[in-house]
Amino acid sequence: EERGDSVNLVRALEILQASEGDTAKRVTTLRKIARIAAESLGDAAQAFNALSRALKDAPDSAETRLEIEHISNEANAWPKLVALYGEIAEGLSDATLSRDYWMRIAAVDERLNEVDAAAAAYTKVLAIDSADEQALAGLENLFARTERFTDLIGVIERRIELASEQEEREGLFGRIANIYDERLGQPELAI
Repeated sequence: EERGDSVNLVRALEILQASEGDTAKRVTTLRKIARIAAESLGDAAQAFNALSRALKDAPDSAETRLEIEHISNEANAWPKLVALYGEIAEGLSDATLSRDYWMRIAAVDERLNEVDAAAAAYTKVLAIDSADEQALAGLENLFARTERFTDLIGVIERRIELASEQEEREGLFGRIANIYDERLGQPELAI
């Protein structure tokens, strides 16, 4: 480290983290490897790899998530990040943390204009909590923006099932009628 020999420093840190039994120390070392790889070596792939291992060790680490998202942005490694987040989310028993990963996946997929993948991620959130307002709103906005009106109607129908107030239900039925009439050209279904 004193000589500025980043290549050998990363090698030494890899040996240290591989033999470390304490998860927190291993994650700290992996984050250091990533920082050196990105800043000193200019190797975003190696940085991403180290942060991936750190995140798998400690999926609740918000700092590691921010770092890997930053690296993904710089290296345009969003598809790899989505795959990693999906793998982590599938293996979690903590529903709240799993939900957070699926929402992040949906956001990245939307950014990549992967509509079906984003919808699938929102659906995973709804499998955890069928009344998740943020996931329903995300699906609704996604389908409205991409003009997938049949799918949008399905989301609004789901909102109708969850609505407790009659006035809210009527407004949602009105939106469906409007979509059938103005967007899909099916006035008979609107009626």
